[in-house]
Amino acid sequence: MPVFRDMFGGRAVSRPLRVLGLVVLVAAVTGPRFVAGVWAQPPATSDPSPSDTLRDDIEQIARLFYDKQFEAVVRDAGPLLARHGLTSTTVSIVLFEAESRARLGQQDEAIRAYERALPVISTLGNVQQRGFAWVFFRLAVLAREKRQLDQAVAKVETGLQVEPHNMRAQIFLGELFNER
Repeated sequence: MPVFRDMFGGRAVSRPLRVLGLVVLVAAVTGPRFVAGVWAQPPATSDPSPSDTLRDDIEQIARLFYDKQFEAVVRDAGPLLARHGLTSTTVSIVLFEAESRARLGQQDEAIRAYERALPVISTLGNVQQRGFAWVFFRLAVLAREKRQLDQAVAKVETGLQVEPHNMRAQIFLGELFNER
């Protein structure tokens, strides 16, 4: 090995290269157990990170929602949002709560919950916002059910600004114009 020849032949070798050569030499003589034992740190106790906890909380809310346990979603969403805050990562909790309220027949509360998500959605980039255009369309459906057709039209138009090629929303907008 040229490192050992240079190191032991008296030639000038950089300090990191000498340390590396010494480590390789010690490993060859004593075996990998010694070298690993010197530098290896014991694994840290794994406390769940905040992102792991948040992910678990969102998964729990989603599980409750898809199991049609809407009362449990409504009950658990508030404390989770109090713990994590309303951000682009936690907006799904509000959306699960909003749709749960709608399915429980609580239209006004559902509308308020969906509208709480709108300021967060507006902070996202255009591409990310397209993934949430359905929120505007859902708000339009809820407004239509309450016979608030002007509000429904406004929500569909806003949604179409985010996702202009949504054919269903365009048809829905035409239906709303016919109903007015």
